[in-house]
Amino acid sequence: MSFKVDFPKEEDCKKIYELNLEAFGSELTIDHAYIKEWYESNAYQWLIAKDEEDNLLGYINISHIKNKTFDDIINGRISEKDVRSEDILKLGQKDKICCYIQGFAVRNKNTRVAISLLNKVLAYVRFLKEKGICVERVGAINRQGTDTCP
Repeated sequence: MSFKVDFPKEEDCKKIYELNLEAFGSELTIDHAYIKEWYESNAYQWLIAKDEEDNLLGYINISHIKNKTFDDIINGRISEKDVRSEDILKLGQKDKICCYIQGFAVRNKNTRVAISLLNKVLAYVRFLKEKGICVERVGAINRQGTDTCP
């Protein structure tokens, strides 16, 4: 199976939402409308893997968020579901940013896709650097439970 990792297109927002439902269930899945709003704020905050037939195999979301929003999430004052488009920074809006990993999911626990997405994160950081953007802080919180972490 061949696949490609790239930035999403607008029509991929629904596919991201559906994969979230499959991977995390409705309680932890962010509403499709918010995913679309985030996309409109900054389409360069996801890396997605798709096969030749345009099926979404996996994604990683690395949201560029405001410092206050980052602190609020990390300190448990808000959850990822509380993030709105006004919390998302547009690409190049600031030259120093906080990145929060909102989600990372692959269909059918496909290790090859997962590793490819993680490898592309390094290229993504270089992409940001070429745009004059420095990532000051990166964070993520496991909200799914112990079945994803030993």
